Order: sequence, then structure tokens, then C-alpha cells
Amino acid sequence: MRAHRLLAAAVLAVLVAPVAVPGTTALAQDQVVSLDWLASSPLRYEHLWDISLTCEGAAGSVVYLHVEVCDAARRTVFVANTQDIRLAHGEDTLSADGIRLSDIWTEDGFDAFATPGSLLPDGDYTYTVTLVPEMTTHTFPLRVRKPKPLAAVWPMDEAEVQDSFPLFAWTEPVLPGIDGEFVYSLRLVEVGGGEACSLALRHNDCVLEECNIPGTAFRYPRQCPRLEPGRTYAWQVQAWDSAGVPVDTECAWNRVGSFVYKPGRPDPKLKPRFIAPDTGKPFAGQTLVRVAVEPEDAGYCVLEYLFPSDTGDGSWMTIGVLERGREHFCTSWDASEAAKQAGVPTGRPCRLRATVLGNDGQWGSSVMQAAVQPQPKRRRRGCGCR
Repeated sequence: MRAHRLLAAAVLAVLVAPVAVPGTTALAQDQVVSLDWLASSPLRYEHLWDISLTCEGAAGSVVYLHVEVCDAARRTVFVANTQDIRLAHGEDTLSADGIRLSDIWTEDGFDAFATPGSLLPDGDYTYTVTLVPEMTTHTFPLRVRKPKPLAAVWPMDEAEVQDSFPLFAWTEPVLPGIDGEFVYSLRLVEVGGGEACSLALRHNDCVLEECNIPGTAFRYPRQCPRLEPGRTYAWQVQAWDSAGVPVDTECAWNRVGSFVYKPGRPDPKLKPRFIAPDTGKPFAGQTLVRVAVEPEDAGYCVLEYLFPSDTGDGSWMTIGVLERGREHFCTSWDASEAAKQAGVPTGRPCRLRATVLGNDGQWGSSVMQAAVQPQPKRRRRGCGCR
């Protein structure tokens, strides 16, 4: 490794000044070369070399590329040089098949950046390409995310659901080329005896069809028809992009799941415990919500809030689906904004509910009650004059 680091340092030292390199022809003064990286969703080694070179001037000059990759901590993880590349007039598109690397150095665990056919490690990087001997440097953000399908968390397939207003939860997909947040649609149908769930979802009338769900959890609304005890239901979720367009990939759908509704009081394995905010104490603005639960292999925690109305309890709204952190489930919630969107006056009682989901189903839930107060106004500092 030390020898590799010394080699990398030597390579960088060579590039300090725009000197002619043996075997290359210096660019003419009137010759301009522009470089563009074409990969929109980089996943593999080959995508690093989707590069376009455009030469404005006579053909025949020879250049090479010096490339570096740094991780999110600005640590260099990959350095290499290409072979000499003879420029043609106009645009020329490179590819990994035509690239031969030399002076290669990689940090431990990042060999994929120098290995054809390899998947790049997930992460946020900076990709820097320097054209030598012109010495123009181009820097591109490099975000690598392996595809991950949307997956159902609860109800699990063939689960028995006792809650009269069941909670549906799923994980967010990772789809290369699609940045930003997703919205979701949920479809729920009743399944007849001996009927395949996939066919039921395509042909049966919906018991529930909800669109534009902003998060990865949704509770069955109280205003919808009650589920029938002993009946089997099939459900599926689809991801849509922020423009409201369905994502056309299998990763954007969860596998069709089913459950049997058997009403009763759940016998939870455990009850989560609110650490913050304090039960009964009012809160306002950005509020830290922290939930503790044991044992430590609890997978997810769904946080919801409710402002009871004068005419009834109303519907629970989702804050988020949290994966376990180092010690607790934790997130920040803008309580004042939630009260504003719900159209309730300040001081109205608010309930927070935490539902814990494990690998084998719903483990338990806890509800705490407090009140959302007006967010205190910031005091303006004076200039000291009177």
C-alpha cells in the first residue's frame, strides 16, 4: 500500500505544470478541446468512461486523461492515467472497451474503480478528469446507488391483522437516474376463495385506492368501509415520481401481499417508550421525537400524529417510517407546521403514536398526549441604542 501511495504522489507531481509528455504532441494554441461525462446513472466501472471529447481545430494532437475519485470525506480512493488518445476533428465518444489504464492506485475496498465489469461501491463521490497536456480539469458529482426494490414491511404476506384500521408500511425504492422524493399509491381489494391475489388486484373492485401518499406508511382511513372479519385482502404499493408520473420499473412495485382480517386486541411483544418529547408537556416548532424499544432487533418504527376533532377522533397522519439508529428511533418533526396544515388552533391536544415493526410482524405501539403551542417568536437584538 505504501508503494501505491508513493506512486500516486509521483503521478500527481507530474501534473503540476503543463509540460509535454513523451509520446504526445502538444496542443496548438488555437486548438480547444472540451470534455463531457455522459453517464447519468453510474453503477459500473464502464460508466466512468462514457466520455465525450470535442476538438475544435485540426486532428492529430495526442492527449491522455488523468482521473481521480474522492469520497464524501474528500479522501482520494482512485487515481489512474489512460493511454494516449489521438484527437479527431469534432466530437469523439470514448468507451471502456477502448481505455487502457496505467499508474493505477486504489484505496482498500475501492478496487472496482479499476476493474472492468465491476459494480462500483455505493456512495457519494467527486469524479475529476484532467486533460493532459492541456491541463484543463473537469469535476463531476458521482453518486452510486444500487437498485433496491420497494418492499412491503407490514402487513407481511399471509399475516393475520387484528387492527380495525390497519397500518400499511413499506420501504422506499432506490432507482438509478431518479433523484428526489417519491409519492405512492396504494390499492387494496378483497380476495375471493381460491382466487390468486394478483388477479384480484387487477379485476376486483377496490376496497381502498389512495394516491399521492407522501411517505412510506399509511393507515386505513376511518371513513372507508370497514374490513370484513375472516376475509382475505390483497394489497400493493406503487412509487410515482415527484411530477406524479408512475415509475416504469419493477423496482417501483412491491410484491403483491395478502392478509386475513381477524379483529381483536393485539397481544404486543413489547411497547415502545417515548423518550422525547416529554409526555404531557407542550411542544412547538421543530420537535425531536425519540423512541426507545427493546430488544434491539426491532426493524422499523412508524410515527403518527392525530389532532382529535370536535366531531370525532379523526385520522392519524404519518410522520415517517424510521429505521433503527445507533440507540433509538429518532427524527425531527415540525409540530407547528403539522397543526397549521390540519387547520387546528394552537393549544389543541395532540397525540403521537409509535408502532414498532419487527421481522415477524407488528410488535406493539404506544400513544402519548401533549399539546402543540404557538412557535415562540425570535427576539430581535437591538443595536444598543435607546
